[in-house]
Formats: sequence, structure tokens, C-alpha cells
Amino acid sequence: MTPKGEQLTIEGEVELLTTYLQGELNQGYETGVVIEKEASEEKLRSEGGWRVRMIFVEKGHVCFYRDGEKKPFLQLQNGQHNLVGIHQNRLTMKGGGTTDEQMVLGLELSFLERHLPAPAYFYKAMERDGFFSLSAVNMYLTAEMNTILQTIRSSAHKGFCGDLFLESKAMELLALQLSQFSDPDIIAYHEPVSQQEAAKMYEVRDILLRDEVAHLSLRTLAHMVGTNEYHLKKRFKMVFGTTVYGYLHAYKMEQAKQLLIAGDLNISQVSDKMGYKHATHFTKAFKKRFGFLPNKIRMIGLFIQGGWIETAVNNALY
Repeated sequence: MTPKGEQLTIEGEVELLTTYLQGELNQGYETGVVIEKEASEEKLRSEGGWRVRMIFVEKGHVCFYRDGEKKPFLQLQNGQHNLVGIHQNRLTMKGGGTTDEQMVLGLELSFLERHLPAPAYFYKAMERDGFFSLSAVNMYLTAEMNTILQTIRSSAHKGFCGDLFLESKAMELLALQLSQFSDPDIIAYHEPVSQQEAAKMYEVRDILLRDEVAHLSLRTLAHMVGTNEYHLKKRFKMVFGTTVYGYLHAYKMEQAKQLLIAGDLNISQVSDKMGYKHATHFTKAFKKRFGFLPNKIRMIGLFIQGGWIETAVNNALY
């Protein structure tokens, strides 16, 4: 065979293999995770089985009631999250109004068995009490969690990639939940804060995320929600476990990471979008946050977008 004929054959093999792989990626994936509808009123009937949910309430509330009871035995408020399990029980889960923002991720037992450190303890607690929550005191959402939730909502991935993407994000959220749960100081932060004061801190958070490059002072933020600078600094840390600007910095770094993965903007453009005057300052902050330079993450972007297919095939054949 001539060199030209050999080249055409290899190119044909690459094209066929790439087409096959793309077809496989469009198939479903047994992820063990599903995005459930936001928590409107729903009867939870798990006769002879299990139901496990990760619940994230960005705004509004979610309540759990036992049949025949009017008072909820568990209630998640603004900015709270928990991991709950139900076994052989009859419960009702109710959400708030139409303006609420919540995400409920249903988890299969296979997912928990792969990723939960002590699933047997979790199952035993569900069997004994019919209901189990990871934390007796609801935990509070962090900037990193909020960014992941937004990423799940805006994901355009379909088929195999979509399911795999969802499972990877659920793993991240589970890791963050377990990390927060294992730190007693973080949970202790939240006990003294009233719902009214917590709502003000979430209002500050919303202002920060809406006007992330406006450089608002603490005094201005405090006045905007009807408190003072001292109470703002103290209560924000009690709710979120970090400072006002520490939260904003973490959020911006997570946003920057997602933008770089998406691959639509270069490092300089992302730096500008995050409010940095110099790209070198952004690069330094990014490396301090994640441990690697922002240009390294672009390879992840290629993988997620599917551009890795032809690259991997070419590397294998040439």
C-alpha cells in the first residue's frame, strides 16, 4: 500500500472509531443520582425500600411531616442543606412558594455504597428510626456548594456525559457535606443565629454575588440590610464559616474555574470578568486557591467538551 493509501486507511479508522465512541457517549449511564423536582408537596412512600436525598435550600424552606402530624419534625430554611434517608415510612415533604430555590438530588444505594465512608451505620439508623439525617443541626451552604448547584442547573451535557457529569457533581457535594459535618466548629457557628439575622446574612450574600465586582464596603453592605458593620462581620462568619470577602473570593475562584473549563474565554478575559486589573494577580490567586495554574485546567475543559475523543484516538494510532 502506498503511503497515501495507508494514510487514508488510518484516517478512515480514526473516523469510524470516533463515530463509535460518540455513539456510546450518547447512551445512558447508571449514575445512581437523579435530579428530583423541587420540593413541592410530595408523599414519600418507601414501602420495603429506601429513599435517600441530598437537599439544598438556597431560598425558602423544606419541611418533613409524619402522617397525621401538623408540626414538622425536620425543617430546612434559607441556605441550609442536609442528607436525609427514609426507610419503610410514610412522610410528607413540603416546599415553600414559587419563588423558592431548592435542589433535591435522589441517591441510589449503589451510589452511597461507593462513596459513603460507613454506609452500614447509615442503613442501620434508617431501619431503626425510619428516618435519618446526616446532621442533627442543618448545615449551611458555602460559596463552593452554591457554584456547584448553579453548574448543575446550567449544564448542557447529555446522555453518558450528562449522567457522568451529574454523578461527579454529586460526589463533590457529598464530599463537602461530609467535610462540613466532620467539623464541629462549623456546625456550632450556626446555632446562635436567629432566622431573621440569618436571612439578613443571605441578603448580603445575594448582594455580593449580584454585584461581585462593585467593591462594596462592609459599612455599605451592613446599611443595605439594616445592621451595622460589627454585627455583619460577626454573624456572616457564624452563618457561612468565613468572612464576607473570603466568601466572595471563594465564589469568584469557583466561577473562574468553571469559565476556564467551559473554554469560551482565555485566562486574561476570565481575569477581567473576575474584576482583576492584572492577569498575573488572578493567576497567583487561582494557584493559591487550587494548587495549580489556570492554564492547566483547560485540558479538563477539552475532556468535558468531548474534544478528547479524537486526541485520544490519534495518540493511540500514530
